[in-house]
Amino acid sequence: MRDIKEWSPLQTKYTMVVANAKFYAFAETAQDVSELISLGLIGKTEAADLLQEIAIYNQLTFEYGQDRVQKVMAEGLRG
Repeated sequence: MRDIKEWSPLQTKYTMVVANAKFYAFAETAQDVSELISLGLIGKTEAADLLQEIAIYNQLTFEYGQDRVQKVMAEGLRG
């Protein structure tokens, strides 16, 4: 394995994409949950609890911070 200082910009970009994949998937999930709210299938409280549990289970609050996770949740729940 090469030293990270020797990586090309392309390798750096895609390494970061993979590293952040869980966070991007969480943001997409928040949007999906927003659609469930708009269809009346779940309420906002249930949706917020669901997203919070997903974030905790996947250690997103540890990796990205509670504020960033809460921001994604709020944006997703707004629709």
